[in-house]
Amino acid sequence: MLVRGDKMQTMEYKGFVGSVKVNLNDDILEGKILGIDVIISYSATTLKELREKFKNAVDSNIDILSENPNKNEENLIDLFNVLSDVEKQQGKLRGIIAAAIINKRHKLGLL
Repeated sequence: MLVRGDKMQTMEYKGFVGSVKVNLNDDILEGKILGIDVIISYSATTLKELREKFKNAVDSNIDILSENPNKNEENLIDLFNVLSDVEKQQGKLRGIIAAAIINKRHKLGLL
């Protein structure tokens, strides 16, 4: 499952969350497993391949990953932070649009 955020997209497998980033310099997709104490990264040239590499990274390192009891809480915090950023940007955009509408109404003499 891909979760779309304003700054980062993620995918989930067996309770673990992995990031999805586009590296435009090298024409690849890359990511890492979030919410764990070690760095486990993966890369691919297609989204389908990246999903498989993420799943393989989880399966290959399940012993290391299982040692981190806080993974679910940390994953939720990471996801919350991504979603919070999106909500903040949406709120700013609503404010800008509202100000533009009020300004236009003033110019038209409607207010």
